Amino acid sequence: MAYAEVVFAHLPHPNSFIYNTIIRGHTASPTPLQALVFYGRMRRDGVPGDNHTYPFVLKACGLALELEEGRRVHGEVVKRGFYEDLFVGNGLISMYCRCGEVDSRRKVFDEIPDRDLVSWTSMVGGYAILGKMGEAQGLFDEMPERDVFTWAIMIDGYGKVSELVVP
Repeated sequence: MAYAEVVFAHLPHPNSFIYNTIIRGHTASPTPLQALVFYGRMRRDGVPGDNHTYPFVLKACGLALELEEGRRVHGEVVKRGFYEDLFVGNGLISMYCRCGEVDSRRKVFDEIPDRDLVSWTSMVGGYAILGKMGEAQGLFDEMPERDVFTWAIMIDGYGKVSELVVP
């Protein structure tokens, strides 16, 4: 990422594709906070975010447990009209899940017009992680399709809950 930043520094007018590439790289690195630094710079430079920007920025917020920044990004997503984008919505669910915000996560999930397997699995997994297996089971039962990951989440969730109950 250091080399990418050197190249970036020499670009006179980086566009959203360049910013998204740097943000994505930092999100996947051990320093997700740097993704948020570049996102802030992107905004200061007047380069608008797009449907590729927000999922990575939201992932960085979740990884860094930056709930307040995530909420600000959520506001920008709504303001800029990307709220109904499935990938952005899934990014919001994931960010709120990582930050432990059950109500916000559920509100986003309920407002996504066309949920996919990722949306459903994120919600089921979020409840399972919190040990709320009743809620997880309810969503699991409603899922239009399930895959091996969703089944594994449920099995793991029930396994952890039973470990807490059995002396």
